[in-house]
Amino acid sequence: MDPRACESRELRDLQERENLKLLSKLLSDPGNFSKHARECTSSTILLLMYGYPSRIGDPLHLVKIAEDAMLGFARASEPGRWWVDSFTMLKHVPPWFPGASFQRTAKSMRRDLDELYDVPFNFVKTEMKKGIFEQSFLSQYLEEPSLTNNPLDDFGELAKAAGASLYSETTPSALTSFILAMVLHPQVQEKAQSEIDALALGRFPMITEGR
Repeated sequence: MDPRACESRELRDLQERENLKLLSKLLSDPGNFSKHARECTSSTILLLMYGYPSRIGDPLHLVKIAEDAMLGFARASEPGRWWVDSFTMLKHVPPWFPGASFQRTAKSMRRDLDELYDVPFNFVKTEMKKGIFEQSFLSQYLEEPSLTNNPLDDFGELAKAAGASLYSETTPSALTSFILAMVLHPQVQEKAQSEIDALALGRFPMITEGR
């Protein structure tokens, strides 16, 4: 994605709203911080990448689609989970053959991944045709295909892959690791809080501040 897309005031506003929601949840229900981090990550990605606002709920079940796809990827990546990893000749046996359950599992994972690629992408294109879409990375690029050197069809596939790649354990893990670090090192938390207070003067700091 072009770095200029990140400079959009609308996209910064979206991020700041989601940050406030996360902080509110952490304040009212700190025990479920891991769940809040995951929900915040999913809703922010859906909002920024596809303009899919959390206020409408999740009628397309995009959060579940993403989680199913990532769970399948995690399972498939476990070393030695499948016999075919050690006995590659098994890839030639039919799916109904005993011990070939990996083929059925792979087909299911493929469907999950296809949904992760296609459902949110098609959502944006449909909303754009209706003229009621939220601004997002994808809508901006679909409006201005000249921003990419690839033909639009190729770009569509690249955009699907880019959006899907955003769903991983990286961001929620980073958030929960940060919370753990602050709990284990309260003196660092106090120092960080004092710096934020000095910058924001009692209000929520904006993304553009502190640059």
